[in-house]
Amino acid sequence: MMIDPQSKRILVADDEETIRRLLEYNLTKWGYEPVLAADGREAISLASEELLCALVDLKMPEADGIAVLEHLKKTRPELPVIVMSAVGQVKDAVAAMKKGAFEYVTKPFALDELRALTASATRLGTALRENRELREAVSKPPPDAEFAGTSRPVQNLRELVTKIAAIDSTVLIMGETGVGKGLLARMIHRASRRHANPFVTASCPALPRELLESEMFGHEKGAFTGAHQRRIGRIEMARGGTLFLDEIGDLPLLLQPKLLTVLQDRQFQRLGGSTPLSADVRLIAATNIDLQERVQSKEFREDLYYRLAVIPILIPPLRERLEDVAVLTRQILARIATARQSPPLDVAPETMG
Repeated sequence: MMIDPQSKRILVADDEETIRRLLEYNLTKWGYEPVLAADGREAISLASEELLCALVDLKMPEADGIAVLEHLKKTRPELPVIVMSAVGQVKDAVAAMKKGAFEYVTKPFALDELRALTASATRLGTALRENRELREAVSKPPPDAEFAGTSRPVQNLRELVTKIAAIDSTVLIMGETGVGKGLLARMIHRASRRHANPFVTASCPALPRELLESEMFGHEKGAFTGAHQRRIGRIEMARGGTLFLDEIGDLPLLLQPKLLTVLQDRQFQRLGGSTPLSADVRLIAATNIDLQERVQSKEFREDLYYRLAVIPILIPPLRERLEDVAVLTRQILARIATARQSPPLDVAPETMG
C-alpha cells in the first residue's frame, strides 16, 4: 500500500484530556496532524497506515502503553513510538525502550525537547516507511497476479482453482510462510461467482487480541469504552464476496465458537448487539502450522477444523519445485524494475544453472 507522501499524522494516546489538548495544539502549530486517543484500545484502533510516529502514555485504561507499543511494533515495526511517563515511571519507560520504543519523555516535558524528538522520530519514520513501500512493491504481486511457474504442482493448483471456484465451500490453504497462500486465495476469489464483490483479508496474528472480536464481527455504539459509533467488521465488509482469514491457527480459542457459528448458521452478531445478521461470505483460511497438531493439543477446536478443511489445499515450497525458480526470478526482477522505474532487468542463463 503506497502512503500519501504529504501525510504528517501523529498518534497521541493519553487518558488525560489536558495532555491530549496540549499536544494537539503544539503538534498542529509545528505542522503535524494529531490523531487523538483517550485510552489504549482507541489508540490501537486508530493505528493507521498513514501515521508517521506515535506519542503514547504508559498508564492508560483498557490497554496500557506497553500493550499499545507491542501492538504497533508487531503490526508496524517501522513506526517510531515515543512513550510518555510520569516521574515515578522511569523504570517502566526503560522497559518500553527495550521493547522497541524510539525514546521516552518524562512529564511535565519541555516542549522544545519534545519538538526536536518528534522531528527526529518523523524523519526516521518517513525513511523507514519509504523503504517498506519499496520492499512491498517488489515482494507483493499485483491483485490480478497468477501463480507463477510451470511445474506439475503449480499446474495442479491452477486446475484445482478452476474446479472449486464455482462452489462456495470453505477452503483451507496450508503451506510454509511465503509460498503464496494469499495469492492462491485471490485467484480462487477472482475465478468465483463472487469476483465482482469484495475480497477482504483479516490477519489473525496482526489484529490485537483485545480488538479481534470487534474487527471480525463489528460492534455497536457503546459496546465498550471508546466505541463511540457503530462499526462494521470484516465479515460485513466482505458481504457477497470472500473473507480470507490468514494464519487461522492464531485465532484465540474464545473466538473460535463464534467463527464456527458463522460457518454453521451463516449468521453472526456485532459485539454489543442482539440482532442476528446474515454472513453472506465465502471463507478461505490459511495456515503455516499443522492445525491437526493444534487440535490434539486442545489449542484449536476439532469441529472448527473440519468446517474449515472442507477443501484442503497444500502448496509445496519452492525447494520442491525448482523448475519454477527461473519464472519467479524474472517476475521479481520485473517488479523491481517497475518500482524503481528502471529498464528491464534479467539474469544470465548460466546464473540460473
